[in-house]
Amino acid sequence: MLLAWEHLDWYGPALAQYPISWVIENSGKSIIGAVVGAYVMVLVAKRWLGYTRSTGDCYAFALPIGVAIGRIGCFLSELPLGKSTDLPWGIRVSPEAAAAFPYCPGCDVGMHPTMLYELFLNLGIFSILWFVLRKGGRKDGFVFASYIVMYSASRLFVEHFRADSLMLGPLRAAQLVSVLLALTVLGVIFKKRLWKRA
Repeated sequence: MLLAWEHLDWYGPALAQYPISWVIENSGKSIIGAVVGAYVMVLVAKRWLGYTRSTGDCYAFALPIGVAIGRIGCFLSELPLGKSTDLPWGIRVSPEAAAAFPYCPGCDVGMHPTMLYELFLNLGIFSILWFVLRKGGRKDGFVFASYIVMYSASRLFVEHFRADSLMLGPLRAAQLVSVLLALTVLGVIFKKRLWKRA
């Protein structure tokens, strides 16, 4: 499926013809967009309610498991996302699945199973969070910030093998967003530490 940000011109005619619920359901979605959108809305809600404690750590363990489960669904739906490859683990999609996608580069050859790459990376992230960072003595928000940085790094890696994303110079759009997301989180952590020292 093509991501929403890659085809903004699709939204005008779609919104004029269909209800917004149909447009949201049938447009491309991204986990990066979901994480960023949820994070912004949580910040807005906390500011509105006057809640000051960090809440991200409550969700840090569920996010990589949720993404991993979602990638199983992507794999089972034969979603063709990877660049062509002749590596032994390259996957092929059925002709029926290839016909269902308007843009399917490499559908006639083996492709990188990027959804499996991301599945295993998220299980690795969960393992690091659970077995290393879960232990006490961490500042509020540290585990969530660690998740964001590790997930951003994993997406930066996985996007190199994908074939369906918009390019912005040498990077894919998702890679650029991943870098910006990680830098933003690291910047917030650095600013908080400087603020506390001051």
